[in-house]
Amino acid sequence: MEITRETDYAIRTVLYLSKMADYKAFSAEISQNMQIPKSFLRKIAKKLEKAKIVQLVRGVKGGIRLIKSPREITLYDVILATENQISLNRCLVNKQICGLHQYCPVHPVWIKIRNKLIDALREINFAELSREGATS
Repeated sequence: MEITRETDYAIRTVLYLSKMADYKAFSAEISQNMQIPKSFLRKIAKKLEKAKIVQLVRGVKGGIRLIKSPREITLYDVILATENQISLNRCLVNKQICGLHQYCPVHPVWIKIRNKLIDALREINFAELSREGATS
């Protein structure tokens, strides 16, 4: 499984905001420090806002602000905000894609692995990630 560039940028954005004292920063600051193109950051910020992870604040003192504390935001939340689902194989998204799912011995294995991955991603929050990044 490989995450998209958009998801990587979304994770970087939330991680950067998690390290800020008030969980808020200007878009230009995030863009520069996390090496995210400004136009891409706007698109990502809108998806994070729709997922109720950030609030976009307009105006002179505006920027992007986390709505929740970093402890309440998991990697799963951010990945889901950009990817809409976590899947290892197309058949997990739509069983009709593969006519073998009813008797395929691998299908249940993909489901089990996906569920374990989701559980692991739900255990990792941005408070932990921001602490780990500070020490490495």
